[in-house]
Amino acid sequence: MQYINEKLARQRNALPMYIQGPRLLVAISDPMNTVALDELKFYSGFQTEPILVEDDKLRQIIDIVFEKDHNEKTSLDIGKRKIDERVIGLPSQLDIV
Repeated sequence: MQYINEKLARQRNALPMYIQGPRLLVAISDPMNTVALDELKFYSGFQTEPILVEDDKLRQIIDIVFEKDHNEKTSLDIGKRKIDERVIGLPSQLDIV
């Protein structure tokens, strides 16, 4: 993953979703978690904006994203991955940065 590693994603329950101008939109189950948002701001260099996602659904997304990492034996830069709305309840064809 380009802006977050698996440990940080699981620890903070947050995942960068996409870049919109100067902002990094971050899926997070607690949008008031300024520590997580500040860490992502630090690592990415972008201003962060939270997107509220249900805790269990976010954990599913994190599992899907980092499962690919483990299968490919890499921990960084998975690129864009399409997530199916039937699995996680988010819009289909959602791109993860």
